[in-house]
Amino acid sequence: MTPNGYKFEHKPRMPKGGGIAVIYREHLSLKFYPPKFIEVKSFEYLECLLTSAQTATRIIVVYRPPISKKNQMKTAVFHDEFSNLLEYVLSSKARPIILGDFNFHFDVQTNPDTVKLQTQLLTNNLIQHVSSPTHKKGHILDWVVSNDADRTVEEVTVSDLQISDHFLVSCLLNNPPPPLKPRNQIQKSETHEQ
Repeated sequence: MTPNGYKFEHKPRMPKGGGIAVIYREHLSLKFYPPKFIEVKSFEYLECLLTSAQTATRIIVVYRPPISKKNQMKTAVFHDEFSNLLEYVLSSKARPIILGDFNFHFDVQTNPDTVKLQTQLLTNNLIQHVSSPTHKKGHILDWVVSNDADRTVEEVTVSDLQISDHFLVSCLLNNPPPPLKPRNQIQKSETHEQ
């Protein structure tokens, strides 16, 4: 199911179908966690911690289904639950990255929900990095969010692979290399007798 050198983690949607998945390089140190904070109804998420010698990055992958008569979700519920998610993620010492399909048109600056979400992000010193459409209808529905000061996310690209109505969003994570270990110096001392 995954290319060579990659692993796959999946949280299925209950009671059936879909869910959220993460495909990642097998050499990365990722630990997946069950939901830790309040239970959410308006979106699904998968949480993992990426660790390296110098840094820890908490990654939350989100899927928020579009509003429909079937799910009867209100955007106000999402805003409240997303605010709780931000509070939880930002209480950690790890660098935050929140990404996924939010099903809000981030590019429509006059939409009240977009304005509210942008305000939530700005208030928490977070930035949404995707700047080009991620959906075949020309809107930015898929986001990559991180702390602006951390400079964690670099080189965000959007590619239409023509296999879905959503496009592939890719980015590089700025993960500093471990510090160099100091070399042990051996000094030879000579003693002379007189």
